[in-house]
Amino acid sequence: MALLTDEEKAIDPYTLLGVDVTATDKVVQKAYRKLSLKCHPDKIPGADAAVMFHKITLALNMLLDPAKRKFLDTKLEQSRAQAARYAEMQGKRKAGMDDLLRREEEANKRRRDAALARKAAADEEAVREAGRQLVEERQRAMYAAAAARAAPPEPAPASSSNSNEPPPISEIDLTLRLQLPPDSSFTTSSELEGTIRAKYGPVSHVLLRDDKKPGKKSKGARAVVEFAPGNWGGCWACYVDNTGGRALEPGVKAKWAAGDEPAWVGWAASHGTPVAATKPAPVPRPTAAPSFTTAPSFTSAPAFASAPDFSSAGGLESALGRHEAERKARDAAKEKERTASDAFASATLLRMRQLERQMLAEKIRLEEGDE
Repeated sequence: MALLTDEEKAIDPYTLLGVDVTATDKVVQKAYRKLSLKCHPDKIPGADAAVMFHKITLALNMLLDPAKRKFLDTKLEQSRAQAARYAEMQGKRKAGMDDLLRREEEANKRRRDAALARKAAADEEAVREAGRQLVEERQRAMYAAAAARAAPPEPAPASSSNSNEPPPISEIDLTLRLQLPPDSSFTTSSELEGTIRAKYGPVSHVLLRDDKKPGKKSKGARAVVEFAPGNWGGCWACYVDNTGGRALEPGVKAKWAAGDEPAWVGWAASHGTPVAATKPAPVPRPTAAPSFTTAPSFTSAPAFASAPDFSSAGGLESALGRHEAERKARDAAKEKERTASDAFASATLLRMRQLERQMLAEKIRLEEGDE
């Protein structure tokens, strides 16, 4: 048989009477008398006062009954112990969540640091590669100059032929500066170089730099793109696309690294058709940016027509000098032939690209006129 009725289970006698669990019977009775003066039905009319008086009467009877009070104290102690266990579990759960969040943040930081380290390594490798290519270009230029000095003098060409010769083209004449948008998808020099090489043909090197200052909004990375010698068409197409609405990605802007338009652009535009007319057959229209010949290699040994006389030191030096001069003359002739071929191919390709853009612009104007 249950010690407490449903009414008694629904109330907390200690709270109703405002006494502590250690209160004696005298303290309980005193608290009851004090409250009964405020809610006795004979003195305070109303249903609320009657209900309150009934509750404090039940509370008094519960606390004055030893069996009921012991049962009630045991139940309250169990509730307090359960609340303490729950609070401890909540503390452990919170500590576990804090530890999990801390480990996730550390893992994210490690990933960010690793990505920054890879980007820095890629940029450093790009700088080293650019330096190596510049050294190779300087060496090839020195070899070409030596071959030109060793070659026999040629008669001065006529003025008409001079007008068909391409102007001298330096590395800076085939170099573009690209301004990328802040949300660019290109993060490394190798990614940008692969895209440009696939779309516009050979390039010597590409250097991508992001000069963002701490605490300031990034204006986007900047890139320096040097096209391979002879790749006029790819250089011009890249410049036109990134200044005329067909950029590598939205927001990319291009300008010449030298500041002004190189002389070869005007020469190719004015001599593309006449030069093409002097060739025996037209060049077929390419489906992608063509790959032109690379710089000549000077690693092969010269071929001697006969065994030289090395009987004396003077004979040795004379023979070596003569054969070296012959080798340089042959290399110079090959270089000149390659340059002329590259000039013809690049000028023809440039002319074809210009005609294609003119036809496209005319088509757009006609469609707008029909509307």
